[in-house]
Amino acid sequence: MKAPDMVRSFDLLYKMAATGGRADALFGTNEELLRQAVEKCVIEKSTPDYYLEFPLSGTPCTDLVVLYTRITDGFQFPPRRGFGYQRMIDWYSTLPSDRGYAMGFEVDTGSKKTDQAGIYFQPRRSIELIEPFLKTVGEEKRASSYLAVSKRLPSHMPSSYIGLFPGRPGSITRIGGYMTVETSKALAETPGLLEESFEAAGFQAWDNEMLSICRDLYSSAKETNFQFDILPDGSLGDTFGLDISLLHIKPKEAARWLEEGNEKTIMAKLKNYGLIDDRYKMLAQASFAKGIYAAKEDKATGLFKLFCRFAYVKVKFKKKKPQTVKFYLRLNAC
Repeated sequence: MKAPDMVRSFDLLYKMAATGGRADALFGTNEELLRQAVEKCVIEKSTPDYYLEFPLSGTPCTDLVVLYTRITDGFQFPPRRGFGYQRMIDWYSTLPSDRGYAMGFEVDTGSKKTDQAGIYFQPRRSIELIEPFLKTVGEEKRASSYLAVSKRLPSHMPSSYIGLFPGRPGSITRIGGYMTVETSKALAETPGLLEESFEAAGFQAWDNEMLSICRDLYSSAKETNFQFDILPDGSLGDTFGLDISLLHIKPKEAARWLEEGNEKTIMAKLKNYGLIDDRYKMLAQASFAKGIYAAKEDKATGLFKLFCRFAYVKVKFKKKKPQTVKFYLRLNAC
């Protein structure tokens, strides 16, 4: 068979993840909106990672994140695609491809607001790229507040990425970063470290109950991510995102990880806090790794790989209380 194009590849990935009742139970019924969003984000000859983002309680729905690490130089979006961010693509394509950078779009397909997209850039430690990135999207006024918060963050919580959501109320700027296994362990076990970290960042929306839940989750996690919202006046909002990385879990290990069932597992803790329902038990069947033989452009036969694996589980705290838990599945075809 001929290797499918990127939109068709996404269709294959989604259908494999969504069969067996998972479309309704996990993702909601927005497959067509997801496909339309992918069409708007496609950058030819540049393979993205797709992330399906969905809640583990309440009404099923799915948002889409499309991230690129490498982009073909000279690519031009066709009319009515790219959400108006051609300059961002042009600029990103000039960056070195071996530094761990990433760039992409987040589309609120769950709320059916697909005419605008959030944008994401991961410079990791190359903080000097924040201002030129923001200039490419006409948002350079956000640079000073982002850089100020980044400078305040403690060394164990370094900023690694920025997210903008022009279509959302409040016009927040998201700042986030990645923390090591050692940092997660320290935040769980070292008295005062988590509250000191919040104070250093300028985050005020916490209390002892929130600290207790965060420490409990950090104690079962490996790598973790953090997220704060920067308001237009430069202060931090009342929202904190605690992302627990699950990227170390291979598809063949997903069922065993979910079925351990003791109090040390992350999902058992979230269930105990009343933050998720039983739909999480369907996640293992959504994870897979497969290969099919397909004809490449030079007509030679190659192995076309498709996989869907766990990425993150994210607990969102707002006004000191855990509000929602979302799960992220990472899909790729290459």
